Amino acid sequence: MSLRMKGENKIMTCAETYFGHPLLIYLFNCQSWVIVLGIIAVFILLYFLTPSSKEFKENKYMKKIRTLFERIDRKIIDKVAEGVDLELLKNAKATEKLDGMNVRCTIRNGTCVRLEKRRNPDKIQKYKGIIEPWYVDTAISSEDKWLNDALANTDLSQLSDGEWSGEALGTNIQGNPLNLPTNRIVFFTLGQAPVFENVPTTFEELKTWLPQQKSKYGNGCGIEGIVWHCENGEMYKIKCKDF
Repeated sequence: MSLRMKGENKIMTCAETYFGHPLLIYLFNCQSWVIVLGIIAVFILLYFLTPSSKEFKENKYMKKIRTLFERIDRKIIDKVAEGVDLELLKNAKATEKLDGMNVRCTIRNGTCVRLEKRRNPDKIQKYKGIIEPWYVDTAISSEDKWLNDALANTDLSQLSDGEWSGEALGTNIQGNPLNLPTNRIVFFTLGQAPVFENVPTTFEELKTWLPQQKSKYGNGCGIEGIVWHCENGEMYKIKCKDF
């Protein structure tokens, strides 16, 4: 067998192994290299550049905001959580943690075409190693009607096309701890959550400081906690009930 024939056989084997589609095998057999390379290039471009694949890779699950301190039996202890860098908090923006239901809106041309709510893993799922929460679609039902009402009461004019995370708050959501007169959605990245200055970061200081703070968003109530937004994109949180 000539070297050329051996080479062609190796090419066909590769085609069958890695490009099993009959059309691609045919093209390899015809030695239409330009067409084959063009098809491969198109596949690569579709994978890396189309919005659907990009959104899929970036939104497999939502990243849970980490608590500053280690937790034992639902209460934190005076020990910084593993991986938390307190130095990042020095230049971070501290905002009020608003007590509601975490949601995500998909916006197209100024309209919300999809409203999702956060779902946390249950005990069985945690046993299987599922830790991070995720989003599920809301339904037009009694269970989710107040989330849809919050959406209807929210101005979406500042939101460009994309997926936007926020907190659904109000009269009929989570017991309305903020004493709000209506239901609404507050979006995290639009600067709608009130900022707190000179927030302490040590265990003992926070334990004393947090219960003394009044909400800047709600009416006649305390704050649920604080969220730090670091310059590198990391976020950390602390809640009054953590202590």
